Amino acid sequence: MKRYANMLLCTAAPVLAALPSGARADEPVCMRAGEMEAALIDWYGEYPTPVHRETASATIRLWAAPQSGTWTMVKYLIDGTACVIAEGEDWGGPKEGDALVALARE
Repeated sequence: MKRYANMLLCTAAPVLAALPSGARADEPVCMRAGEMEAALIDWYGEYPTPVHRETASATIRLWAAPQSGTWTMVKYLIDGTACVIAEGEDWGGPKEGDALVALARE
């Protein structure tokens, strides 16, 4: 099982890294939610933040790594798929609702 997870992480990381910094992905990178979360934790040291938005069809959650400053916005679909919809650098934590304003624009 661990071997399978490592293979998935090796596949997911270059795809996630190929997204332009601080930009929306033209075509979102999507995979099973557990695979996405493992890649964000293992490769980028990102963890879910309290910043999220829920709708009837999806949940959007912000993942961030305070030490490196990277962040990733992930859209979780009801079928168990997770898609990267934006990512960037220089995460400094939410500042008076800025992250929530960004989520509201989705």
